[in-house]
Amino acid sequence: MTKCTIYVHPYCISSYRVVKYLLEKDILDKTTVVPLISGNPLSLERVIPSVPALEVNGKIVAIDPWNLSLSKALLMI
Repeated sequence: MTKCTIYVHPYCISSYRVVKYLLEKDILDKTTVVPLISGNPLSLERVIPSVPALEVNGKIVAIDPWNLSLSKALLMI
């Protein structure tokens, strides 16, 4: 089974668009959404270079800017 995680920030418009896209495509329930909020970034297990970021099976496969490759990666969930 594929494990998908989307890293977002609550004030990021691109993050908002990703979550909205997942809702519209009815695939939000197939992902784990992790909001990155203020706090210690070193507490994360990995570095998230930009949000939104899509992680599939433990590997970051797409990051912002929102583009066609990110859309295609999301549809493969």
